[in-house]
Amino acid sequence: MCVWTAGMVAQKTVQNLPTFDKQRIHFGFYIGTNMMNFNMKHSGATFTDPSNGRDYQLFGDLSALNPGFHVGLVSSLRLGEYFNLRFLPGISFGQRDVEFTRFYLDTEELVSVDDPIPVKSTFIEIPVLFKYKAVRDGNAKPYLIAGSTVRLDLARSKREDMVLKPFDVALDFGVGSDFYFNFFRFGLEARISIGMMDVLWHDRPAGDFNPNYINAIDRLTSNMFIISLNFE
Repeated sequence: MCVWTAGMVAQKTVQNLPTFDKQRIHFGFYIGTNMMNFNMKHSGATFTDPSNGRDYQLFGDLSALNPGFHVGLVSSLRLGEYFNLRFLPGISFGQRDVEFTRFYLDTEELVSVDDPIPVKSTFIEIPVLFKYKAVRDGNAKPYLIAGSTVRLDLARSKREDMVLKPFDVALDFGVGSDFYFNFFRFGLEARISIGMMDVLWHDRPAGDFNPNYINAIDRLTSNMFIISLNFE
């Protein structure tokens, strides 16, 4: 009985990659999925329906959340026992479908407008994040992460009714846990990225699109929910 207990204690104390966290800098890669969303502040502008002369307002919302995909590189600088600075350049793909509804002022009737407007994005993104690590427990170590991300949208289409500006900056917050294996460290991470800039192109030149969709929105910010698998 004593021999079995001592063996179990010894087995629990064996750690994979015991010196991994002492490296000054290390590299890896990540893959994962994301959900892109919009936060809309409506302008309250009033429009007139030419078919019946009735006044209405337009309100937009996402018709559904579409899963996206992202991949990138990991470079991590050790700042101390509990802190790392993470530089995670990558590329992210996704789409948001915006559906507008007319609110007729005379009858307070809600009527859906046409089909959802697809807003596709391909982001070149550069997150710079601080990672606060807990004390390692065996072969697992939970952590918190926070920082900011710069994004450049390469996939915006000028033919759609809603066009985004190419540049955005976001604040990121998240949690995760690292798991140590014989030859690599695996991390599972969930992060929220909150856009800080108005990304709707309000003053685009006149063309073959409905300007009411733009005039109905006072401010449009881009948010993302991100799940990443890190291999380091």
